[in-house]
Amino acid sequence: MTSTELDELYGTCDLPARPVAQHELNYRPMSHMTLNDETAAFLKSYMDQAAPVKLYHPSAQTSHILWLIDENGVMHIAVEEIINEDGTLIGVLPKSILARPPKDELRKLGHPSLLPPGQTKARIGGEIGYDPGGHDGREWCLTNESGRFGTCPGRTEAHLQAACGIFEDFDIYLAYEFYSPVN
Repeated sequence: MTSTELDELYGTCDLPARPVAQHELNYRPMSHMTLNDETAAFLKSYMDQAAPVKLYHPSAQTSHILWLIDENGVMHIAVEEIINEDGTLIGVLPKSILARPPKDELRKLGHPSLLPPGQTKARIGGEIGYDPGGHDGREWCLTNESGRFGTCPGRTEAHLQAACGIFEDFDIYLAYEFYSPVN
């Protein structure tokens, strides 16, 4: 696909709308995967297990999966991890602000850490959340909820729908929720 076609489908490739911390450039989440036949099978298995297996239910419901489409149209996913100052994994960032450690005690690996080394731009990004009984019978919801790449000016609902289409190519069907761009 050409750059122009990717621009139309997923949005222009832009720098993050907010600053990027140095650790997000230096470290990549341990859970990082590019979506392909093999990794999609793992993701689908995880998503399919969230409701019926009680052991997975709390984790799926209290954390989220970050996603991002890079300049080449490649989908990257990872859970939002927390590391210490030397890059050692501490845990997964909870969705609830009440459950998070104080800001000065954590280094979260947000959307920029999903980019391939040397890349700083992305087309669109957001989160995948588990919402049992949520959207039209689909328990997982894709959003463009990323202050750096998802709710920037120029992002449209059509771009988010196209991102959903990448997952559908791997038989992963998600609801979606579009958040309007912030200026």
